[in-house]
Amino acid sequence: MMDKKFDVFISYRRTSYDTANLIATRLKSAGYSVFFDVETLRAGKFNEQLLGVIENCRDFIVVLPPEALDRCVNEDDWVRREVCYALQCGKNVIPVMLNGFQWPDPMPSRMEELKNYQALTASSGEYFDLAMERLMKRFLTSRKHVPFRRLARFIGLGAVTLFLVLFAMLWTFRTLSKGVCEQYATRLVRDATAVHVIAEENARLKPVWDSFESAVKNQAPESRVDVLAEKVLDAVELAEENLSVAWTVDTTMYNISSYNAFLLSINGISVEDVVVSPLLATMYRDDFISQLGQIRNAAETKETMQMNLASALFKYQDHTLNSYYASVLAILSTFPESALNSYNALSPKWIYYPKYIKPGESQAYYIDLINTESALAENEIKRFESVLEVSDAKLDDIEKSLLELEEQASALESK
Repeated sequence: MMDKKFDVFISYRRTSYDTANLIATRLKSAGYSVFFDVETLRAGKFNEQLLGVIENCRDFIVVLPPEALDRCVNEDDWVRREVCYALQCGKNVIPVMLNGFQWPDPMPSRMEELKNYQALTASSGEYFDLAMERLMKRFLTSRKHVPFRRLARFIGLGAVTLFLVLFAMLWTFRTLSKGVCEQYATRLVRDATAVHVIAEENARLKPVWDSFESAVKNQAPESRVDVLAEKVLDAVELAEENLSVAWTVDTTMYNISSYNAFLLSINGISVEDVVVSPLLATMYRDDFISQLGQIRNAAETKETMQMNLASALFKYQDHTLNSYYASVLAILSTFPESALNSYNALSPKWIYYPKYIKPGESQAYYIDLINTESALAENEIKRFESVLEVSDAKLDDIEKSLLELEEQASALESK
């Protein structure tokens, strides 16, 4: 058994490593003791040390990508054994559901209770920070460990000498940090350029969709509707091809050495904000690919609810992209001006990012924009859900009326 005790144990599939690693990074930086490197204890026969870690932790997080529990029907599956032992030990189990995950029906045996635990959703990039905040405030039972810091006091000539030495070291490190700051600012700009392709394709596809939607609503001739539907399908296919060609984001996390992290930190740059960039960009790409699938489905079926959802997703995408661009500028606002050469060179080409979100503002200003745009995006989905609820209610009324008519007809026949 391990001597060290951990606050949080994170269980994950290899397919969800990036997200699990990001969660571990966030919790560690917030002051939690996290056991994450499970792979080192999963070699060969199930290592009893792993059970000891689970037994001694307070919170147990299981990250659930799509089909995460399918292999849990096998009693030797690692995730199954970890979850079952956490349930057996009465740990505070927190399922974190990623985009596309659904509970299997039926649940694997001895894991049925997992579905009853309050789950946290972390399905898209713009809500990841909020999800982590909810995780720490509402879900975890462990407490943060705040290190006790002492300020050393020096007097006389020795203190003055030390101050001068430290000042010289700080000046030296700031000088050395310029290249590192520019390196990571360039990576952020590269990711933002890739996401701009999504904004470009969304804007190009919108008028094609509007023509098709208008023809359907105005009951245009079927031949005309079919022609416009085919144009939508062609535009979706082109968007997928363009995105595939232009996508240059490395989906793995940035590997920032301790030395580079130190050089970034002395400039007040959050390493967490930098390393999350490729994951955040990839989440936006995945959301857009899902949107394209919905548009294709609506164009093929011409079903009213499917078309309403596709229209809502265009507006939703606009707001989420606005939120993303504000987040990029929020991070870049912490970088020195000398590191923004790549931004100054490429940003004039980002014509589909909103013009009202400008560089040079405070980070608090951008955070307000992120919150505003995220709320507007959520409202678009809520508005569609409200329409869907009304439609479902009408269908229920119709079914009820039909049932009553059938009962009346049956009564008449019996007479």
